[in-house]
Amino acid sequence: MVTCAGVAGSPDRLGSLLSSVNYFGTVEVLEGLRPLLAAGGGAAVAISSNSTTVQPDIPLALTKACLDGDEAAAAAVADEGTSMGAYAATKIAVAYWCARTPPGRSGPGRGCD
Repeated sequence: MVTCAGVAGSPDRLGSLLSSVNYFGTVEVLEGLRPLLAAGGGAAVAISSNSTTVQPDIPLALTKACLDGDEAAAAAVADEGTSMGAYAATKIAVAYWCARTPPGRSGPGRGCD
């Protein structure tokens, strides 16, 4: 499984949509797959985005709210700014979520194997 797509930032799009799909949706799919992957030897890859390396004014409070597992707070922060900033912040959050937890553990904030 490769979680690659997501929702792009757009001037007419709310940032909360991006936080819900790009971060919380990705995390939920990966957490749901964890037992199946562990049992069957499969693999999952979560891809962030190279746009996070060039995006100015990334709302890191959104990244933090995502990593805290607080979808309501993430939505509120995301909607304060642009969805362009929310895109980068949610993709950074996915990368940190995967990197910060040892393999084999599940639950909120427990990264990728």
